[in-house]
Amino acid sequence: MSTNRSFLLVGSRVAVAILFWGCDAATSQQTASTVAQPTSSKAEREARIGSRLAHIPLPAQDADAPFLMPVEDVFSIVGRGTVATGKVARGRIKVGDEIEIVGLRQSQRRVATGVEMFRKLLDGAVAGDNIGVLVRGAEKADIQRGQVLAAPGSIASDTRFTGEVYLLTRDEGGRDKPFASGHRPQFYLWMTDVNGTVTLPGNVKSAVPGERVTLEVELSTPVALERGLRFEIRESGRTVGVGAVTQLRTSP
Repeated sequence: MSTNRSFLLVGSRVAVAILFWGCDAATSQQTASTVAQPTSSKAEREARIGSRLAHIPLPAQDADAPFLMPVEDVFSIVGRGTVATGKVARGRIKVGDEIEIVGLRQSQRRVATGVEMFRKLLDGAVAGDNIGVLVRGAEKADIQRGQVLAAPGSIASDTRFTGEVYLLTRDEGGRDKPFASGHRPQFYLWMTDVNGTVTLPGNVKSAVPGERVTLEVELSTPVALERGLRFEIRESGRTVGVGAVTQLRTSP
């Protein structure tokens, strides 16, 4: 690949990254053109890139909220114990902190006796970090994907909620036909699928692909729920709707 083409390729990738971070198209295009000038020296290019990046807003990390980490995987390490891995969604965790395992079963309180990232032992971690948490007193069977590790009392599990949903059209990969109350799809929350039953508002007879609709949902298994939690509706392994929890409805 020629030098000019290499710089243009890098420039376009930087522009995409900037757009992803939330900058406008003009800033992205200007920064990409800065990177894509092969006639400049390396030092000049780095200086220009640095000046552009200084104005790019980085993704907000909610480090001051109560700790929460969705569990992605679980390992049992001989001589150490059980390690739950995932990305810290919010807050911070330190070695020695009490944590709560929430969702899919009875909540349990444990202590984080270790925090590790890329095989390095840490004193703690903050929102945005991908980590492994060594959980004292927990067996591998006690933790699973679909649960969350959280600050004690900060989130609870339940089976019922109200959500605002957009149903994908056929062209978007969604359903061909509407559905009515009593429909039983799967709901993808916290990296796992949970069966559920939907109820439409009293004045709505059917939910039509391409429309937004309010659904009352009852899950077959309790999961950690909170307002604003995003989820997907799935059927036969494909996503047919996307939504967010708007209201918690405590199970009787």
